[in-house]
Amino acid sequence: MLQSRVEHLDSLIAEFIELNPFQLTVEVISLRPPEVDEKLRFRDFEIDTIIGKNRKGAVMTINDRCTKIVFIRRLTGKEFARHKEIAKVLDVQFFFARPYHSWERGANENTNGLARQYIPKGTDFEDLTDEYIAEVEWKLNHRPRKSLGYLTPLEYFKKIYKFDFGSRCTSN
Repeated sequence: MLQSRVEHLDSLIAEFIELNPFQLTVEVISLRPPEVDEKLRFRDFEIDTIIGKNRKGAVMTINDRCTKIVFIRRLTGKEFARHKEIAKVLDVQFFFARPYHSWERGANENTNGLARQYIPKGTDFEDLTDEYIAEVEWKLNHRPRKSLGYLTPLEYFKKIYKFDFGSRCTSN
């Protein structure tokens, strides 16, 4: 069931881009349940964007607070569209940080810093291929983390949930 949800999330991410979230009625991040701060379950995601050179192009980073698994996808329109539909399909809630309050989603800020090692500021995103973005995602998900006892995010997930991602995530 979890694998189908992950696959479904993957298919919806590409469509996650039509409305401006600040025109919507949204839950502010300070209202999220306290268990989110405990980082004990897979499903508490932080989402942000990395903007390209001259504010042209963007990629969206989605990371799980517990396992540090990251999804990175190219954006083709406005960020965070259809979040209500996605929340309903996946039975999850979205909470939005206030503009210019990056400390409200610290795990994602750290992830974006790691991604910036491969996609530095000033990068022209028109030069980024989907294959390269997938390679960056693969590298981050296979990078040992001190906070995970030096396991990679995928190893940590597999250890906790006894879930095998298969060859899709284990080869470069």
